[in-house]
Amino acid sequence: MTDRDSKPDSSVQPNTVVIRLAEAHDLDAVARVHVRAWQYAFRAQIPDHVLDGLDAGKWAERWRELFGNPRLTLWVAVAAGEVIGFSTLLTPEPPASHPHELGALYVDPSHWRSGFGSALIRRAIDAAHGGGATQMTLWVLDTNITARRFYERAGFRCSGETRVVERSEYSRAEVRYLRHLGA
Repeated sequence: MTDRDSKPDSSVQPNTVVIRLAEAHDLDAVARVHVRAWQYAFRAQIPDHVLDGLDAGKWAERWRELFGNPRLTLWVAVAAGEVIGFSTLLTPEPPASHPHELGALYVDPSHWRSGFGSALIRRAIDAAHGGGATQMTLWVLDTNITARRFYERAGFRCSGETRVVERSEYSRAEVRYLRHLGA
């Protein structure tokens, strides 16, 4: 989707999506989804020149660097043979003194509000819980109200903690969310 005012494409139904572990050949598509989602979701929250200058090829290189890290699990949502979203789970180093972290969750804007983000977050929550975690955390841009509401619907609650991420061309304030996973 190139126009913020366009309606998401609902032609692919959530029950036709496959959530699976990413493979090396998925990383270019993951980078494309990552860039498109940033350009759409963060417009007016991150400077336009930064968003317009995002390069999927460079992001794919970064994903290749991260791929295979034993502490990072990367899932992709695939519909009609196309990667349309992804999520990551960061596992703390033993001893697990920190909660598992949802490091990223992005869906191509043309598939927003179609259930794919919910399926991806459920997969990460289930994996964290299955790995023995009792809590899960994430950081979200403080001005990203849409994402914050999404995470709240998924059972996450704002902890009140904040941080500022400094980049060469901008900084962004983020808030931390936590979700208790039970025993």
